[in-house]
Amino acid sequence: MAKLKLCYGAMNAGKTMEAIRVIFNYEQLGHRVLLVKPKIDTKGGEKVVSRTGFSKNVDVLLDEEQDIYKEFIKLNVTGKNIKCVIVDEAQFLTKKQVIQLTNICDEKDVAVIAYALKNNFKGELFEGVKALIEYSDEMEEIPTLCFNCLEEPKKARFNIRVVNGKPIKEGKEVAIDGDEVEYIPVCRGCFKEIYKN
Repeated sequence: MAKLKLCYGAMNAGKTMEAIRVIFNYEQLGHRVLLVKPKIDTKGGEKVVSRTGFSKNVDVLLDEEQDIYKEFIKLNVTGKNIKCVIVDEAQFLTKKQVIQLTNICDEKDVAVIAYALKNNFKGELFEGVKALIEYSDEMEEIPTLCFNCLEEPKKARFNIRVVNGKPIKEGKEVAIDGDEVEYIPVCRGCFKEIYKN
């Protein structure tokens, strides 16, 4: 039976690069992969883009009302023979969409791997990640180091939102990193110290 797997980590952990690597491996074996990205992630447009420069065209740009299961069925019946579904930026999924991913595994016996940030910049679980933790068959952390404690960096588990060089504790849950907004991976100690929790 196919599994739903959650791969999570802080910013700069290499989640997108890992997703692209997995797609490459499937394609080398002649298998088709369905690559999905929520529309709310505007970085890269119709591509997933790793900070290392690697990119891959997306098959489905998903809005929060779209049914992933129906998109899979529509694309799979065109003779594509999809063997795996990869979801990048899966933290932006709704709980309903996570359940739809389980239907792809359970009813169509196709593996699904979701790559996501675990926590938002306030340290809270995203809706999509909470649902993925609840429904996943397997979870794997993709580690990275704290960008704040430089001498002896610890494992980063949180993300600090920085706007114009200053850590920001308030604001909307989603602000895509770019020119003005930046996210920095930090350990729990630095997260508490920076935000004075």
